[in-house]
Amino acid sequence: MTLIYSNNSILVTGNTGMVGSAIVRHFKFQQSQLLLTPSRKELDLQPDF
Repeated sequence: MTLIYSNNSILVTGNTGMVGSAIVRHFKFQQSQLLLTPSRKELDLQPDF
């Protein structure tokens, strides 16, 4: 797997799940990215009806 690193921030939604937590661990280990990991309450992706 090839990853491209830059100085941009990364938004990880679902960061408490299996895949999201693995992604967060990977980038925390690299210490080269600004990780944004909002909770479900902080980031509501549901449409307003």
